[in-house]
Formats: sequence, structure tokens, C-alpha cells
Amino acid sequence: MENTTQNGTGTLDAIAERVKLLRTSFDEGIRYAQKAVARRAAEYLLVNLGDERYAFSIANILEVISVPTIVPLPGVPVAILGIVNFRGRIISAITIHEMLGLVPRDVEKRGRLVITKRLAVDTGIMADRVYGIVEIDLDKIQPVPVTVRDERARYLEGQVYLGADLVTLVDLQQICASERVRING
Repeated sequence: MENTTQNGTGTLDAIAERVKLLRTSFDEGIRYAQKAVARRAAEYLLVNLGDERYAFSIANILEVISVPTIVPLPGVPVAILGIVNFRGRIISAITIHEMLGLVPRDVEKRGRLVITKRLAVDTGIMADRVYGIVEIDLDKIQPVPVTVRDERARYLEGQVYLGADLVTLVDLQQICASERVRING
């Protein structure tokens, strides 16, 4: 019995040492794994406005729908196309083409309404075409060029190349905070 206790103690010490080593190794592995996983990327909705590619942060997108019946309103800013019934809620439908220096298009069959969330005002933004969701490496985003007019640049977060395509990132918080898209502004 004495022999077993000595062996048991020796074994317990060896196990304790091995567990300590494994714990240290595990902790270091977690630390290094977090650095490897901590790639700075975010998801964006890739759309066409006019003939250009733009992207909206998915964090501010609730849904993308076919263009419903838009009821026009008198005396509202030009960017407001009217109002729509979205699941029992009345929200404004807007075009941001003019705010970005683009020529607005007529609503086409491919056009979509991008419903926003968590912004100054929930709204539907008209997109000429929606391509889908892309992941963008945040470290590859370039600033808005200094040649872009200030009135347009305030609505942009930057630009990034996705393959050969230059994509401009739209700041939806700035868009929805603008007096140009507020009915009660």
C-alpha cells in the first residue's frame, strides 16, 4: 500500500505537471488563434446605383424586397419617392442617386428596395440592382478620394477593389440622418 501511495503521489505530481504544461500550451494556442481569427472584415450588400457599384453595411440592412407600390407625397424633398407599406409599417422610399451625384433611373424590374434598420429613420433605399452579400477586408478600404466633392463625400465611407471592380462604400447613417431624406425635416 505504501508503494502505491508513493507511486500515486509521483503519478499525481507527474499528472499535475503535465496538466500545467497543457494548460499553458492551450492558453498560448488560444491567444495565437484569436490573433489569426481576428481578421478585420465585415459583410456588405453589393448593389448597383446607376452604372456604378456601391456597398451598404449589412449591419444596417433589414431586408431586400421587390419594389412595392410607392405612394407619392406632395411637398417632400426630391430624394423621397414616397411611402410604402412594409409589413404594416409605413416607411419612406428614397433614392440616393442624386446625393451621390448620379442620375436617377426609372424603377426597373430588377430594381429592389433595401430596407434599413438601426438608423435615424427606417427607410427603403432604391437600388437599381442587388448582387448579394460580400465580405470586405476592412484593412483594404481606401479613403474617399480628395477629388470627390464634400457634399458627396460625407455620404461615403471609402472605396475598395473587389477583383477588378471599384466599389464605393456608402455610409447609411449619414444618408438617413440627412435632411434630404426626411419627411418631417
